[in-house]
Amino acid sequence: MPDRYLIHPAIGVARIGDSTDQGYDGPERYDQDFVPAMRRDGEHKIRRQAAVFKIYKYTYSTETAAKTFGARARAIEEVTLDKVKKISWTIHIANRKSFVGVLANPTCDLPTDAMRAAAGAIDPGPRLIEATNGEPPPAPQLLSDKAFKNLLGDGAPTVRLGEISTDAAGHLRVLGGHGMSGKAPGAGPPDALRNQLWWDDVADGWIEAEVTFNDDSTAKPVGAWVATGVPDFAHAIEAPITVYERALDIAAQGPFASVHGIAVPPYHVTADRPSFVAHIWRVLHAAEMTRFASSFLQTFYDVSPAPTPPIHHFTDRLALLQSATPDSPARKAARQHIFDNLRTPPPGPPGAGNMPYLHLVPGAADRGLSLLETQYKFFHKWVAGHFDEDSPAGPPQSTPRQLDNAHMRSMVGGAFWPGIEVGENMAGVSNWEEPFRIRHKDAAGNSTAGLMGSTLAVPWQSDFLMCSPDSNNAGGWWPSHRPDSILPETAATPTSYVPWFVGNQEDMRTKWQTLGFLTKGTIASTTVYKELEHFPPR
Repeated sequence: MPDRYLIHPAIGVARIGDSTDQGYDGPERYDQDFVPAMRRDGEHKIRRQAAVFKIYKYTYSTETAAKTFGARARAIEEVTLDKVKKISWTIHIANRKSFVGVLANPTCDLPTDAMRAAAGAIDPGPRLIEATNGEPPPAPQLLSDKAFKNLLGDGAPTVRLGEISTDAAGHLRVLGGHGMSGKAPGAGPPDALRNQLWWDDVADGWIEAEVTFNDDSTAKPVGAWVATGVPDFAHAIEAPITVYERALDIAAQGPFASVHGIAVPPYHVTADRPSFVAHIWRVLHAAEMTRFASSFLQTFYDVSPAPTPPIHHFTDRLALLQSATPDSPARKAARQHIFDNLRTPPPGPPGAGNMPYLHLVPGAADRGLSLLETQYKFFHKWVAGHFDEDSPAGPPQSTPRQLDNAHMRSMVGGAFWPGIEVGENMAGVSNWEEPFRIRHKDAAGNSTAGLMGSTLAVPWQSDFLMCSPDSNNAGGWWPSHRPDSILPETAATPTSYVPWFVGNQEDMRTKWQTLGFLTKGTIASTTVYKELEHFPPR
C-alpha cells in the first residue's frame, strides 16, 4: 500500500522569552488551560516555549488516495529514530522586517524591496541537523545573523533568532529568540507601527526533512513552517480567527477549491455539515472568554438583566445552541439572533452586525473584523439546523491533527494589521503549496523564509502597545493575545480590572518581560482568568 510522509505540526509556533535556559515544550494537543511546570526561571525571567516537529507516515489503500487531499489514511504511524537509520532536518528561518528609509505613513505603508535591501535581512541561511540511530544527539545549533549588515558592515550587531536541537526520538526542537530589539545609528524612538533602522529577533520560515531507512532507501516528508512568536500571555483565550481557520479557508479557495474546505473529512467536516464543537462553539467560546482580557468587552458581556441570560453568555445558552434534534422555535431564534449579529465577510458590505467586536483596519475605513467566508458558511448551515451535534470533546482527531491544532489554534489568523505571529502574506492563496502547507520557494525559486512575518511591526513591542480598544466601534485588535485590561492576582471582585500595561512604546520594549499570564482561578467563588506571575508583583 502506498505511503506518504508529512511533518507535523504543519504550522508551528515557538515563543520567545528573556530566559537563557532551554525552555519547555508546548502542548501536543489543544488544552485551554495548559500551564508549563515553570513559566519563569529561577531569576524570574520568562522561559521560551519550544516547538517540537515530528514525522508521520500515512498509509493509503490506493495510489489515488495517497495523492488526494482529504482522503482518509488506513494507518498513521510516527517515524522515530529507533525505527530508521537517520533523520536529517533542514530549517531556514529569517527576519525580513528591517528597512532603511522614510515611510510616508508608517502605520499603513510597507517598506519597498529597496528599503529592505538597504538593511539586509537577518538570515542565518538553511541549517542542517542530523539525528543518527545509535549515536548521541548532535550539539544544538544557534541561528544567528547580523542586523543591518548592508548598512553597517562589520559594525552590524549579531542577532540570535533561535536555536535547534534533536531529541532521542529524532524530533526537531525549535527555540525562538529572547525578545531582543535594537536600532542602528540615526533611528528615532519606536513610536510607529514600522520604525526604520530598528530590528528585533522574531522570525519565521520552513522546515524540511529526509528519512534514511535501515536499507538506505530514503523518503522526503511534506514540509512544515515555524514562526517564533511573542509569549502566550493569554493562552486560554483564542482569537475568533486562528491560523487553523485561515488554513481551512485557504483550502476552499483558488487552486484548492476542488476540495472545498467545508467537505474535507480530516478537518472535522463530514457530509457538508460543520461540527458544532469544532466550528461553531470554538468561535462563540473564544468570544465569551475575551472578556477576561478586556474590561471594554466585559461591559458588553453583561448587558441583559436577570433572569434572562445575557446574549453573550453563550455557555448559559448552550442547551439552546448545541442541538437541533428536535428543533424548536426557541432554538431557532437563539441561533438566528447570533447569526444576525455577525458581520458579512467581504467583498460585500458588513451588514448590520458587529461581531466579532474587533478592528479590521485603522481609522474611519474600518468596517470591523468579520469571520472568514468558510467560517460564515459554517454558521449559515448551523442556523439552518444542518450541523453535527458532537460530544463536548468534539470530533475525533488523529495524533498529528491534534499537534496541528495545538499550535495553529494558538496563533492569530486575522486581522492582519499587522498581526501577531504572522502577517497578511498568510492570507495569500499563492503562498500555499497545498492545503495547510506554505510554499518554501517563490516563483523564482528563492527561499520564502521570513515571508509570513515580513509585514509585522518592527520592533514587535511597538505594535504590542499600540493595539488597544477605543471608541471606534470595536473592542481592540487581539485582546486574546495582547490583553488590554486584566484581573490582577489581588483583584477583590470579578470586575476589578486594571490596565495590563501602562507606558509608552519604549517602556513596552524594555519591560514586556515583567508582564504576567492569564491563568484560571477564582475570585469570590467565581471562576475567572486572572493575571499570575507578574514580576515584580504589581
